[in-house]
Amino acid sequence: MEVQELNGTKVYNLTTGKPLPSWLGERARRNLSKRDESVRHRVEIIQDFQFHGSSTKIRQSPDGRYVAATGTYPPSLKMYTLADMSMKFERRLDSEAVDFMFLGEDYGKVVILESDRNIEFQAPYGTHYKLRIPTFGRGLGYESSTCDLHVTSSGGEVYRINLAEGRFMDPLMNDVQGDVGGRGKDKGTTCIDNSPTHRMMAVGCEDGTASFYDSRTASYDSESKKVGRPFTTLDVAKATRGMGFAEENSLANLNEVTSLAFSPDGINMAFGQANGCVALYDIRSSKPLHIKEHQYGLPIHTVSFHAPTSTVMSGDARIIKAWRYGNGTAFSMKNNIFGGLGALGDDDEEDEVEDGGVGGASEPSANNEHGMGSILCNIEGSAPFRHFMVSYDDQNVNPTKSPCSGLVLAAGDQSRMQAYYAPVLGPAPRWCSFLDSITEELEERTMADEVTSGSKEEVYDDYKFLTKEEVDNLGINNLVGTPMLRGYMHGYFIEASLYSKIRSVANPFEYEEYRKRKIKEKIEEKRASRITSRESDRVGKGVNKELADRLMDKKKKGKNKGKAAGNLLGDDRFGGLFDNPDFTIDEDAEDF
Repeated sequence: MEVQELNGTKVYNLTTGKPLPSWLGERARRNLSKRDESVRHRVEIIQDFQFHGSSTKIRQSPDGRYVAATGTYPPSLKMYTLADMSMKFERRLDSEAVDFMFLGEDYGKVVILESDRNIEFQAPYGTHYKLRIPTFGRGLGYESSTCDLHVTSSGGEVYRINLAEGRFMDPLMNDVQGDVGGRGKDKGTTCIDNSPTHRMMAVGCEDGTASFYDSRTASYDSESKKVGRPFTTLDVAKATRGMGFAEENSLANLNEVTSLAFSPDGINMAFGQANGCVALYDIRSSKPLHIKEHQYGLPIHTVSFHAPTSTVMSGDARIIKAWRYGNGTAFSMKNNIFGGLGALGDDDEEDEVEDGGVGGASEPSANNEHGMGSILCNIEGSAPFRHFMVSYDDQNVNPTKSPCSGLVLAAGDQSRMQAYYAPVLGPAPRWCSFLDSITEELEERTMADEVTSGSKEEVYDDYKFLTKEEVDNLGINNLVGTPMLRGYMHGYFIEASLYSKIRSVANPFEYEEYRKRKIKEKIEEKRASRITSRESDRVGKGVNKELADRLMDKKKKGKNKGKAAGNLLGDDRFGGLFDNPDFTIDEDAEDF
């Protein structure tokens, strides 16, 4: 277990070390834990909490009893039961999952948005129904009061699917009259979130704006005669203009709103952008309360609110930040309810920069370590993050349905899904309450202790890796597919003891050949010690003699090339070129 510490705040990485092979038996795991201290101190909160390639999304069911994750390769969905801390089932998908969400309290109703424009509905018995949308989807949202499933798309529309009636409804349009910010009317939608408090829905767009809808009704625009117009729009890109650490010459659209979230009480909103900025808003004002910059300049893939600690959690591919928002400056009613939001596109440029910062955003003062925007903790990943969530159960969820625990689960670009425990965010969930008592006891030893501990035996030391050609030469093709020969990448793993036995049977005279070869080498060493007629014979044991002769001829000329040739002959690093048969140069080979 690794411990990350910042300003006295500790974050425990629960998924450190190399992943153990999935085919390693329980007895072998116990024996390995006796020899390897890193395995003995390993904390595995959920069994088989990994994919073959990487994971893309991870979410928890509303009742807190299940965790689901999607990953590759092959594309699949895995469901875990937290009470048993193990996998409940795994299902293959036709294509990679872009997003998914729970429609019910448990795993009985799950919807998956796939990269081939299909939307798949899963039930406890498997796939229930599958439909196709006109353009590629980006994200999912669900409004429980109307049973409407919302799908953001690259075409600029938000598709509505009424699950009660089982049909498509008129899509929501996100193009706004007045060409907000001068960036064009047609823009793709990227992310979506529904507030459970006041049923308002927000949709992030590629041009840096966010459109707001009343998800209970479909507003009708009499001028355009279209259904589903947003009642207001917020220009987030205007507030973050000139901020962030992203490279301006990047081909990516830095204005794009990549993630957004409502606070549990419905008062605040957070918007993550591709330039690495997170803008915090009070929905009653069009000016941001604070703008947080991620120094890596990478797109923000996830934002969420942690209400018990009054923090916003925002993550990019390198880091997850938890920063305070609860005790910030009060909003001004100058731009009050939604009128300020809708009029933001027509504001004068002089309103863009005020005394509070860009767009009215406030920065934490140097002498206030607990002000708005101050860091509570940072979580640095061992692999790039793609998505994260804060785990919970029915015991540590406050009345606003916000998780109160300090356990963070993350999907990323590695086989194992990552888990982190930050006690400063809250206690561990009830299903893994043991973390509260063992985190202090299982801290990883310091580097000085590791240096004095000596070498450690690796888990793969007891196994031999064989390629397909080596398997054919040994004549053990009949073992392919059995536990004795386990497929891995372009070859197979076999136990070292079994490999030795098979090798002795396949080559019964191998020891005699080895003995004759060693005797021959000793005889050649004695001959090399004699006085020879040519100087090049002293270089080695007869390997690459032609190359040695050419280098000796160049050395005799005494020029720059001759000096380089002499250095090559006298350099011990290249000694194997003239005495090791494995380095013999085949001049008749095609590569030569």
